Amino acid sequence: MLQEFDVKYVTLYDGTGHRLGPAECTLTSTRLIISDARGGIHQILLRDISGITTPSKIGAPKMLRVSLPGLSYDIDCSSKGQKMDIEAWLVRAIRGSVS
Repeated sequence: MLQEFDVKYVTLYDGTGHRLGPAECTLTSTRLIISDARGGIHQILLRDISGITTPSKIGAPKMLRVSLPGLSYDIDCSSKGQKMDIEAWLVRAIRGSVS
């Protein structure tokens, strides 16, 4: 399984609120890889994800929060449809990685 998608920006919450800017994301069977415009690469192991939520359904309906122990990533999608697709891909990938 390989899914690739571009997002407006990703915000990393690790105590600093670091904003990564436009990003290209790749979802494999074991990890979510975020490549930001500044050349940074973040690899998230699917088994480490503790939750997938929408931070604010009214204020940020196109945003998806991926939570890990001690930090989280807010992924700002281009549309609600893209957010729903990414959420569904992540849920399926996480289920597959746990099996």
